[in-house]
Amino acid sequence: METYSSLNAAGKFEALLAYWLRLKEEEGGVPRRSNLNPVAIRDLLPFVFLMERRAPDDLLVRLSGTALDAISPMPMTGANYLDLCPDETRDMVADMVTTVLMTPCGHRFKREATFQNGKSHEITTLSLPMTSEQGECRYIVGVSASKTDLMPANIQPGRYVAVKVLQSEFVDLGYGLPDAAK
Repeated sequence: METYSSLNAAGKFEALLAYWLRLKEEEGGVPRRSNLNPVAIRDLLPFVFLMERRAPDDLLVRLSGTALDAISPMPMTGANYLDLCPDETRDMVADMVTTVLMTPCGHRFKREATFQNGKSHEITTLSLPMTSEQGECRYIVGVSASKTDLMPANIQPGRYVAVKVLQSEFVDLGYGLPDAAK
């Protein structure tokens, strides 16, 4: 079995995208969530997340890697991701997820997140669509990387108090880009 791994942020994105594209080729379309094999991306797992869009305002985090939980306001698995977003970015994130799933396409998002304790991180995320067994695009698998880690690993950073969007771009996965990105 071919595995994908990398140590730097760009390599993490390339590894997850290569794995996703391989699944797409094998399945002949957007990969099913059930075919996501953690063993194939084991070196990425601390940085991987899986979300399910249950409603426009409900993004259930089904899986969050340990590295992501370390830079998150709280353990993410089981949470509605939108509850972790400051009010000023909540609608933008919900719209991005809807666009990724409806197009389908990928999305790369770079932001500076500032926490209650005053520390901040530059976080980059790549999000890719996945389908249910019935073929409905409602899952997002992704990988996130923090450019700097300014906090000791044993200190939870507290709630996000501000998020500054540095870059937001959609990624063509063979199905085109949303109209807004053209």
